[in-house]
Amino acid sequence: MPGTDGTAYVAASDEHDETGVLISDEFTNPEMRVLMMDKRMRKMEGLLNDCPPPQLFGSASADVTLIGWGSTKGVIREAIAALAEEGITANNLQIRYLVPFHEPEVRDILAGEPAYAGGGK
Repeated sequence: MPGTDGTAYVAASDEHDETGVLISDEFTNPEMRVLMMDKRMRKMEGLLNDCPPPQLFGSASADVTLIGWGSTKGVIREAIAALAEEGITANNLQIRYLVPFHEPEVRDILAGEPAYAGGGK
């Protein structure tokens, strides 16, 4: 049991080679780890292309941009309506995916690039 005096606890990582064999951290081949990490990063790039980028909900020229992720969408939309009653225009950038993250698109939206602004869901 981990933490028991006089014992050592060793657990395999979830890193595996191309055949699916787990690679224990203790016996890791550094070159194999780099190959497997590079492979995962290539998969991430493909996944990023398959996931739609976020879009801005509301006017791109709003006074305030509220950024949210996940279950915050509903309360943010309520906040937009409440702010409108106070005379403050707001929009919402709702991030759908944190991993992979659409960093260039988010930067463009926040910079006010017209290709990504307005009418999002």
